[in-house]
Amino acid sequence: MASVPTVERPPTGLSAYWLGAWRHALKTLKDQGTWAGEQKPLLDEYIHALRAAEEARLGFKWLDHLEEAVASEEVDWIALKSIAGGLPVQWDKHTKRAAALADQLALTPRGRKAINLATSEDDEDADPFSGLDHEDELAPRRKAA
Repeated sequence: MASVPTVERPPTGLSAYWLGAWRHALKTLKDQGTWAGEQKPLLDEYIHALRAAEEARLGFKWLDHLEEAVASEEVDWIALKSIAGGLPVQWDKHTKRAAALADQLALTPRGRKAINLATSEDDEDADPFSGLDHEDELAPRRKAA
């Protein structure tokens, strides 16, 4: 069995889910012909940004559970408020970082368009309402605007 080149090895410490996401992104880059070894740090950082955004999003559920669990006990609400206040900022930061990295890696229609790799399928995705147009009587007016 041939060994995997170092630049195609996933970062350590990923769960099975995120390992699958990393491998899928690598396969996508290879399939579209844009994979280069220099992109490995970007690919790794992209997966870490997605994972961090997911962890921040899950933090909201953790806070809800914590409030219910300690409703009868004394809670340091000031500390809890500072933790809760940071979650939206963290989620937003990691989400934006992941989106920017996806564009740089050409994993999005916008990124593929930037390197002149856009397909006709990407052009169809440019209109987020295209799937609804067949049911929308205002579609012609919206497109004309």
